[in-house]
Amino acid sequence: MSDLNLKKINDEVTSMVKDAQKFLSNAATLTGDKAEGARARGIQLLNAAVSKAHHAQATASKQLTKSPDDFLKENAWWAMSVAAGAGLLLGAMLIRKH
Repeated sequence: MSDLNLKKINDEVTSMVKDAQKFLSNAATLTGDKAEGARARGIQLLNAAVSKAHHAQATASKQLTKSPDDFLKENAWWAMSVAAGAGLLLGAMLIRKH
């Protein structure tokens, strides 16, 4: 997930939370059905913000865990040669100690 997407999602979640805070603050001064409606709308906005934040976090986590796999698939020969070189170096060091 790009930094631009993360910033956009962060801005949206922040906006949702501020709207919910506004609705809940207004609900404190209202009475009856109007207070209940404002409170319900505030709770709905908070739930939407939490849901969006969880979705963004899950998407970012999937991309982070996918990145090493993609790198190794795209650079398989390079990864194999590094592993072989490390094995040769380790083998040479162990032979010299004996």
